[in-house]
Amino acid sequence: MLSRNPANVIRVGDHKGLLAEGYDADFVILDKENLEVQQTWISGKEYYNINK
Repeated sequence: MLSRNPANVIRVGDHKGLLAEGYDADFVILDKENLEVQQTWISGKEYYNINK
């Protein structure tokens, strides 16, 4: 609920705060050891992938 509760507080919980159908899917995947960005997704589309 790290994203869900803040989204509800600022009243955008109807389309933000979850990775679910119908919600905006903006997120970043980080390497667990050095926190280097591995992937970036915006509106459910991959915009960056370190391996591509």
